[in-house]
Amino acid sequence: MKVLMIGSAGYVGSIIRPAIEAEHDVWHYDRRPVPRAGRRGKVADVLDERSLRLACRNKDAIVYLALGVRPGGGKIVSDPQSAFDVNVLGVHQTLYLGLRAGVRRFVITSSLSVYNRVGTRHPLFSERTPADSFHTYGFTKRVGEFIADAAAQSRKSATVVSLRLMWPRTEEDWPQGQSETRRYWYPTGPQDTRDLFLAALRCKIPGSHIIQATGDVKQRDYSHRKAKRLLGWKAQGR
Repeated sequence: MKVLMIGSAGYVGSIIRPAIEAEHDVWHYDRRPVPRAGRRGKVADVLDERSLRLACRNKDAIVYLALGVRPGGGKIVSDPQSAFDVNVLGVHQTLYLGLRAGVRRFVITSSLSVYNRVGTRHPLFSERTPADSFHTYGFTKRVGEFIADAAAQSRKSATVVSLRLMWPRTEEDWPQGQSETRRYWYPTGPQDTRDLFLAALRCKIPGSHIIQATGDVKQRDYSHRKAKRLLGWKAQGR
């Protein structure tokens, strides 16, 4: 497939980019240059309507990885303007322009941050657990999922998969991530993260699908049943 990756110069993009490039015909879109992208890379903001509209042309799928960060840093945003620009306006513009351009498969990066506190409720967390976050980052991710639902409703032939990630790690960070695994916090290994996005791109079932994905291999606290059923994915701890 011809795939447009938005935000592929970022942390998650650096994990999954080689795997997606190995299986698909990939173009990149980011505010920063993507290493070795060449003419297949566009440096622009996701709110640049003209640039994004042109980037969406003749694509089969879009992977939205853009993550609001503090200028010059890599921390999760607390600034409302940045969070809404990336997680709300950017998601809406991407889905709107993508659908108009004929794109019918979308993978949107969400987060377990849609929950206010993940370690206080039982039984297993699943996609049916009501999202309740009101802090800036988690709330804007909740709104992004709502936009994904609305996009799928507007175009019945579209498949929109929203992936609720938990702490994805690079190869360099993964050994530390494994040692930091503790109750309710399960880093997701780099290969599991790659397999997840590839599986999401293969999904052909029309509609909006929210998928929870964590490194909880034994499913002590987080269910992977929906990920397994729809995507054939389950955390392997790698």
